[in-house]
Parts: sequence; C-alpha cells; structure tokens
Amino acid sequence: MSCDEFEDLALEALDGALSTEARDPFDRHVALCAHCREFLETQQKLDQALGAALAAPALSDAFEPRLRARLAREQSRWSWLDAANRIGAASVALAGVSWGRANLSALSPETMAAAVFAATFAAGVWLLLPERLRSVLNPFRSV
Repeated sequence: MSCDEFEDLALEALDGALSTEARDPFDRHVALCAHCREFLETQQKLDQALGAALAAPALSDAFEPRLRARLAREQSRWSWLDAANRIGAASVALAGVSWGRANLSALSPETMAAAVFAATFAAGVWLLLPERLRSVLNPFRSV
C-alpha cells in the first residue's frame, strides 16, 4: 500500500468503516511507515478535539414524538397526491400507447425518438425539482 492510498483510507479507519480486505494492508503499512503512523495519530487527535469541541446538541425528550407526529401528518397530507400522480402517469402512458399503436405507421423513427426523449427529459426534470417546488407546480394540488 502506498502512502497516498493509506491517507485515503485513514478517515475510514478512524470511523471504523474500513473494509476487511483493506484492514490487513492498512495495518501492515502503519506498522512500517513512520510518516503514515504520525499522520494517523494526528488525525486521531484532530478527531478527538473536534468531537469534544463540537458536541451534539441535547434534544428534549419530546423531540422524537413530535417529529414522528409531524412526519405522519405530512405523509397523510400528501398520500392522495402520490396516488393521483400514479393514476395520472398511468393514464398518460396508456393513452400514449393507444395513440402510438394507432399512429405508429404515420410517425418517422426520428419523430418517435424525439417524443421519447422529450417525455423522458420532462420526467427527469420533474423528479429533480425540489419537493416544495413540485408541490407548488403540481396541477392536482389543493389550493
């Protein structure tokens, strides 16, 4: 193992996330290389200092129940929208297939490819939009 490879794996080792395949070469390298041993010790000290300085905030006992209740409210609030989106998508797909069968011979391969690309692109853009923006733009939302 090279020193560069060792340094790449050092943080994984400190987090306990180093794979079993990488553990033996990692341990052998740290035993033989003074520079990497010093690097690992420095990283351990830095990790400990940051852990002590940046302690996680204490949460109240009511935090988890309130969070679970809010998530349940949000989920039930939008569950109808998920069903409406699925029904709408299935309807559009069914209509497209029916139309495509009837008009397939009238379309050139280039037109078909462009239509498929446009539909795929539109679906991809929709899925990449943040959830809040999708909910605002959704034509099925309640006002």
